[in-house]
Amino acid sequence: MNSKIVFLTNSFYQDHPNPPFKEMEQKQNRPYIVFLVEIEGHTWAIPFRSHIRHRHAFFTDAKNKCGIDYSKAVVVDKPEYIDQQVRPHLRQNEYEALRGNEFAVQKGFEKYIKLYKRAVRSGHPRYQSLIKYSTLQNYDL
Repeated sequence: MNSKIVFLTNSFYQDHPNPPFKEMEQKQNRPYIVFLVEIEGHTWAIPFRSHIRHRHAFFTDAKNKCGIDYSKAVVVDKPEYIDQQVRPHLRQNEYEALRGNEFAVQKGFEKYIKLYKRAVRSGHPRYQSLIKYSTLQNYDL
């Protein structure tokens, strides 16, 4: 499982400044741990986050609202965007929650992509915040 859990490199963040890239998680001196999945010919990096306040996530610690946040996923198709040198470390409880559930994370993210696409197509006001706070708005889906 560790090969799917990585950090992104500084070159990713330099190539994806905000603006124009919206809603991307960027903190100087504190990289986000991400979970990699392959979907529709793209490598997606989905960040581990805490204090998640919506349901579009795979929760690894529901009590503390920690998990893999689908709404902040980014495309990392260039190999140089994935840090091969530094190995991330997850909290034991989060590791245990994720172990054996990699497929569930991928399927959950695929469902989120479908929901996002449906929201964009519909244009209904109830989907406004889903679209506004999603990194998927940065991609042509």
